[in-house]
Amino acid sequence: MNKEIVIINKYANHADKVIDFFSKENKLVLIPKNESELMKKVKEKAEEGYNSFIICGGDGTVNNFLNVYMKFNEKIRKKLQIGIIPCGRANDLARKLEIPFIIEKAYDITKKKRIKKIDIIQVNSKYFITGGGFGLPAEVIQDVNKHSKNISNRLFKDLVYYISVLKIVFLNYSGVNIKNIDEKIINQKFMFLASDLLPALKCRASGKMA
Repeated sequence: MNKEIVIINKYANHADKVIDFFSKENKLVLIPKNESELMKKVKEKAEEGYNSFIICGGDGTVNNFLNVYMKFNEKIRKKLQIGIIPCGRANDLARKLEIPFIIEKAYDITKKKRIKKIDIIQVNSKYFITGGGFGLPAEVIQDVNKHSKNISNRLFKDLVYYISVLKIVFLNYSGVNIKNIDEKIINQKFMFLASDLLPALKCRASGKMA
């Protein structure tokens, strides 16, 4: 029997609309405060027999769930499946999977239960599904997350990105040091390294990762 639960990132762009939608659908909704609470709640619900998790947010929300998911043993992981309601900023994964940005239509797709396996990326101890990179994007994302959590207006949130880029580039950004790629010695500083092909690269770098 399929038991479904909805996990919502309360900082997502349309979190209020998603919460309202699933409340009307009478679905069990979780709004975790952080990754440790997410880990605890997902484990509890998996042990209670919940096996379908509807993730409402952007790429960061999906990746946070993924890192919790990968901490479980293989027996638990095999029982779980996820659906995505895209309501973040970029939503690259949802775009790639052609998931519509209308809540009702995205949820209709999850109800069809057409399961698709996709690859995941691991860098050191972190897992993610979309592309990744080092350097400026990671610096900007970290700065934006620090300053935009309490901003609800979309226009102001977008402005925070532009301000962060300008602040980091002109005030204190020194670049990311790429040591080698696929055994080729580089030892140069770049503004950033970003690619959807990172899983295929053997890369050594010092700097923040996104």
